[in-house]
Amino acid sequence: MKNSYFSKVWQTNKLLFGALSLFIIGQFFFTYKGVETLPFFNYGMYSAPIQQQKTYTAISLYNETDTYVNLYTTKAPRFWQYQLAYYSSFVKNNYQDPTLVTIYQRFGKSTLSAHLTKHLCNDKSSALHLSKFLIQKIKIKESKICRENFEWVKSNFKKVNSIQLN
Repeated sequence: MKNSYFSKVWQTNKLLFGALSLFIIGQFFFTYKGVETLPFFNYGMYSAPIQQQKTYTAISLYNETDTYVNLYTTKAPRFWQYQLAYYSSFVKNNYQDPTLVTIYQRFGKSTLSAHLTKHLCNDKSSALHLSKFLIQKIKIKESKICRENFEWVKSNFKKVNSIQLN
């Protein structure tokens, strides 16, 4: 035991040993809470079986002439897809930020939760400004954000419905 890595760190640098111990305890806590943190991931994160879906959902953006706006031709297309998906879940939850649920699941109703929600969560007023933000950044005159549902039928997608979000 005296030749182990931890005992050598303890003997040479107590501050480093404390930081290392705090890091290990923190990783155990995050694993217990089910939070994925780099460089450690939960087993089920990549190993859970994928269930076959009957319907698929896409968030689409249309311009003033109801023409589909291909976000992959814009700068940072993944950023825009993420923003639209986030907005869709925001609307679906009656303008309650999905991040709020995650914070309360991980930290409960505590002072840390109150601090995090104050700085990390959006309210309804910020969601209503997304259309104006999209118009300005993507340079279209008017935007229509839709949640479109598709079914996989005979090796092709068939649109089931389209719900306008803004």
